[in-house]
Amino acid sequence: MMPVRRHRTVAHLAGRMAPAKMAAARHVFALASALMLAGATAARAAAPEASAPPPTDDTIHIKADHMRLNIESGNSTYSGHVVVRRGPLRLEGERVTIFQQNDEVERILVNGEPARYTHVTDTRETIHATSRQMLYQAASHRLTLTGDARLSQPEHTIRSQKIVYDTVRQTVIAGQTDSDAETGKVTDDERVNIILTPKKSAPAPAGQAQPPTEP
Repeated sequence: MMPVRRHRTVAHLAGRMAPAKMAAARHVFALASALMLAGATAARAAAPEASAPPPTDDTIHIKADHMRLNIESGNSTYSGHVVVRRGPLRLEGERVTIFQQNDEVERILVNGEPARYTHVTDTRETIHATSRQMLYQAASHRLTLTGDARLSQPEHTIRSQKIVYDTVRQTVIAGQTDSDAETGKVTDDERVNIILTPKKSAPAPAGQAQPPTEP
């Protein structure tokens, strides 16, 4: 029967094939088996692991014109068009000092005219900040802006002499603390200035009546 003949092995055909043809058949079968095994292995490697967490990068990358390192303490100072990157965070300034403790980055101090901060969130929104000085605390993910501080998000802008921004929780505290306010009267320059930008509503489809406006 035809189905049986189609599934005969090389060994069954050995008596009916010349030695050269039998060797070629063995080679073809071996090559086909190797290709099938390689294809299965590649498919397993290409399939993503369901439980594998997304890759993260906490490595700090620094570019500067000049660097000074204290080998004993591990603290380092960078100057001249300094750019510091850590994952989605970017700090820029004319002078940056990185403080370490137990071989771990503890805080980053940035000075500039102004110093700049950029952060792209998980929702692809970009947050910009500027001030004369910035202090980034690595353990708490907290950024403190002092001196003509400004923080801009897509829907609002905050201006103050001091702004504290939590880069993980995305919370903002602006202005003087209660203890600072007790020392004297808050001047106009020290008050918090907030600008809210409302979202633009989409235009109504053609032929749809606009809602009436109150006189």
